[in-house]
Amino acid sequence: MTEQSVIRSDHGALLRAMCAELRARLDAAGPRPAVPQTEAPPVTGTTGLPPLVTAVAEGFGLSIFETELMALALAAEIDPGVSEALRARQPGGDPRPSFGLGFAVLTAPHWSALSPERPLLRWRLLHADAAPLIADAPLSLDPRMLHALMGAGSADSALEAWGERAGEPVPLAPAQELAAEMLAQVLDDGPAQLVGGCAEDRDAVARRAAARSGRSVWRFGPNVPQDPAPRLRLARLIERETVLTGMLPLLDHACPGIGPLALALESAFVLSADEPDHRPGRPARVVECPAMDFAGRRALWRGAAPDIAEGEIDRLAAEFPLGAQALAQIGAGGGDAAAIRQAARLRTRAACDGLARRRSPGLCREDIALRPAQRAALDDIAARVRHRARVLEHWGFGASGRGTGVTALFSGPSGTGKTLAAEVLASELELDLLHVDLSQVLSKWLGETEKNLDRIFALAERGGAMLLFDEADALFAKRVDVKDGRDRYANMEVSYLLQRMEAFPGLAVMTTNLSGAIDDAFLRRISVVVHFPFPDAAARREIWKRVMPPTAPVGAIDHARLAQLAATGGDIRNIALGAGYRAAARGAAEIGMADIIATAEGELAKLNRAPGTLRRREDET
Repeated sequence: MTEQSVIRSDHGALLRAMCAELRARLDAAGPRPAVPQTEAPPVTGTTGLPPLVTAVAEGFGLSIFETELMALALAAEIDPGVSEALRARQPGGDPRPSFGLGFAVLTAPHWSALSPERPLLRWRLLHADAAPLIADAPLSLDPRMLHALMGAGSADSALEAWGERAGEPVPLAPAQELAAEMLAQVLDDGPAQLVGGCAEDRDAVARRAAARSGRSVWRFGPNVPQDPAPRLRLARLIERETVLTGMLPLLDHACPGIGPLALALESAFVLSADEPDHRPGRPARVVECPAMDFAGRRALWRGAAPDIAEGEIDRLAAEFPLGAQALAQIGAGGGDAAAIRQAARLRTRAACDGLARRRSPGLCREDIALRPAQRAALDDIAARVRHRARVLEHWGFGASGRGTGVTALFSGPSGTGKTLAAEVLASELELDLLHVDLSQVLSKWLGETEKNLDRIFALAERGGAMLLFDEADALFAKRVDVKDGRDRYANMEVSYLLQRMEAFPGLAVMTTNLSGAIDDAFLRRISVVVHFPFPDAAARREIWKRVMPPTAPVGAIDHARLAQLAATGGDIRNIALGAGYRAAARGAAEIGMADIIATAEGELAKLNRAPGTLRRREDET
């Protein structure tokens, strides 16, 4: 039952007629009957009352006496004539009715109406104040019931302390639409469990199921009271609201206090859980919520962003594991493909908890000097990511569900541009980059390394991010013969990492200075290997051309001479930065060759390399 279905345009006139009749009864009433009957008589219907009042009475299963008592309390609130008549008959001139007065003026009175298990007090339809005799206790209509009976009711604000109203239904994937239809059918017979998928998808399925019968959903979870008394009061308020508005309670099984609350509820509700709970008192009916897969996300993206190209739709569906609610919200925001992609990235981001540093690189290919073979390898990696959905989903290569990710190994000496190349790749693919901090991941405590790794992979999966393991030989080292417990646990860590890497669906890049130290089992799972050798003179010349920022005041630079320095790209960047500081310190208007060579001496000296040729040529000038 919903309120709107019973509200009539002549409700006010019917209320006035009801109040007039009750005033007449009060004026003509005799003494209180000595012994009203004990039990409530069978409900046979009440005439002469507004349909809204009788509909509420039917919803709560009130007897004729209880219905008229509720109507009398309503009349006392809205009609001065009724309240004055009550004052004349009540001890102390109280304008509120009592059970005892009801025994004298109302139809078919019964003592069981005073029971806390009968509807009036069980669901707090009426409040009874303290009095020497329970029959003389003044009765007042609960404010929520006053609003409901006047046709102005909405969900009880008291519930806001314990839960929240869910939003409107959103489009679902076809498999989830079927789950919502099944749930709606099951709820006709009582409470149900909704299991599987993620909490957000279960929420969306429950809202769709409720909407099929014109109901709304209220979520209850972390704020459910732990003490039995307030929890029981909450259960009664929820039950009352399900009668008044058809509200469907959605209970989060993972939160403390939800189990006892479910046991206390006698109305239909949905228990949202990852797995079915078959303990006594839990709903016996179980409906599975399918996890959102690529096909489901693609269908929702297509509906939410109809103007975006098919290839971009595939990438969004493959890279961002969003639920129906998030997809609908992002689609409602509008924008072009870049704006929607950025919104999806922000929506899926989560705190890294110190295990990784999140970066949003802005580098491009022109910022680094790459050899043709390296460019081709990066193109290969980018193509695997961009066309992953087409190959794995549309062509069926991802049916096994394992080994669907893209893993790359960048090997070469320190400073040769491995990390920069990874940042360029993330920038081109418009992916967040999670730079794994191995010092925080590796732990001496048994099992902690695996837990940290699992959290990192989970973060990357939820956020569609790229993983970067710098100096990966520390983590992906070859397994060793077991000589003691430490070797055995180290091998367990490597074995776990192998399994987790194979299950990771995204892009992971590992860099190493010692490719020979990588376990062979990892090498077999690597999609692309990119070598970054020590740069030759031609490569160093390209690096020198790109290393100075466009806004830096640079004087005449002989790139060919600087290319004679036996330096890596990392060394060259350090030298360029140091030269900038040197020029600024001496108040120069520009960075000159002298600043660069002086800085190079110190930089290369710490690496046991000497720029002697450059110094002699500079002395000659």
